[in-house]
Amino acid sequence: MKEQPSPTGTRCPECGQGQLLSLSRTEDFDFDLGDETVNVHAENVPVQKCDKCGEVMSGPAAAKVRHEALCHAVGLLTPSEIRALRDNFGWSQQYLADLTDFGVATVSRWERGRLLQNRSADKVLQALRDCPAFREYLERLLALKSGKEEAVEREKPPQLAAYCDATLSMEGAEQLVRMSEDASCLVHAGEDLPIADKAALLRKAASLQRS
Repeated sequence: MKEQPSPTGTRCPECGQGQLLSLSRTEDFDFDLGDETVNVHAENVPVQKCDKCGEVMSGPAAAKVRHEALCHAVGLLTPSEIRALRDNFGWSQQYLADLTDFGVATVSRWERGRLLQNRSADKVLQALRDCPAFREYLERLLALKSGKEEAVEREKPPQLAAYCDATLSMEGAEQLVRMSEDASCLVHAGEDLPIADKAALLRKAASLQRS
C-alpha cells in the first residue's frame, strides 16, 4: 500500500505559497567513486514536497538513508556497523584511531555518514572485527608505542598469515603489511622486498604452515 503524504504545517520556502508534505520515496542514483561508477538503490528516503510548486527537499535523515544504501551498493561497512565494531570491543573513537592511525576526525566522519571510507580502510576495519590475531597484534603494537610494555616478542601469529591467505585479497594483504611496516612481523629474509612481494611471502608462509 502506497504511503500517503502527510502535511507538515510548514510553508514552502521556495514558492512561499504551498505547504510542505512529508513522504518517503525510493531513489535510484549513480555515485562516482573515482575509479568506477556504481548504481545505488535507496528505499524509504524521507523527503518533503511542496503541494503547489512540487519542489522536493530533504535533510540529514534522507542523507543517512542514502549513505547506508551507498555502503551496501559498494560493499563497505555502514556507519552503524563501524560504531557496532567499536561498541563490541568497548573502544572509544580515539582508541580506534590510535590503533589504526586513521585519525579520530576521520573515524567520527565515518560513523556520522559524513565520509565514505575507501576499500583499503574498510578491509582493515573488517579484519579488526573478524580476525582476533590481527586485532591483538595491533593492540600489542599500540601498547609498545605507548610504553605500556617493556618488551614484545615480535613474531607474526600464524593465524594472521592464514587470514591473509584465506580471507583477504592481495590488496588486503598489502594493506596489513603496510600497517605493520614498523614491526618485524614479516619474514626477515623479505624485509627489503616491495610491499606486494612481502604480501606474497605472508601467503606463502601460510601455505607452508598448512602443509
